Amino acid sequence: MSVVLSSFEALRTVVANFPALLFALDPEGVFTLSEGGALAALGRAPGEAVGRNIADYYHDRPDVLAIIARAQAGETVRLPLDIGGRTYDAQYTPCAMRMVPSRGS
Repeated sequence: MSVVLSSFEALRTVVANFPALLFALDPEGVFTLSEGGALAALGRAPGEAVGRNIADYYHDRPDVLAIIARAQAGETVRLPLDIGGRTYDAQYTPCAMRMVPSRGS
């Protein structure tokens, strides 16, 4: 097993068992990642949201959608957020991933 793969699996184990939520959205607001121990408290499973739009889950929460829009516009937003009867220390950070072409032989 490669070092990268074993490091990824170790990180995935930590995230799955830590009471946090880690997610990523594409530019259209579609989940590309949804992991973390906090998902169980929300009645959700890891990966369940992948492929769905965040508005499918938070259509009745314009405050959440406004925060997402701010992050998608490039702003880092950190604030307490009440969801499902729990308060989370939420941080939304813009992230741009670029694919780097590999050098073929």
